[in-house]
Amino acid sequence: MKKIVLLLLLAVFVLTAAPVFAASEKPENPEAVFVSIDVDKDGKVTRQELCALFADKVVCEEKFIVYDKNGDGYVVKEEFVEAHR
Repeated sequence: MKKIVLLLLLAVFVLTAAPVFAASEKPENPEAVFVSIDVDKDGKVTRQELCALFADKVVCEEKFIVYDKNGDGYVVKEEFVEAHR
């Protein structure tokens, strides 16, 4: 049941926030975008959470590397916001 809820939340996000990324523009409110990407609300965006937004996995990997400044395998809000300045 938990997985179904997470998948539904992710689907809603993809349908509403993905155009921000598709346009390759900086989001007006990167903090809000981060919160919507962080599906499980643990304060970190995993590669899986980010890649759910992209049809092209190569693009996803490139963005994840840019966002994950310290290389710990997670993107925290500060890293995400900094990447969009």
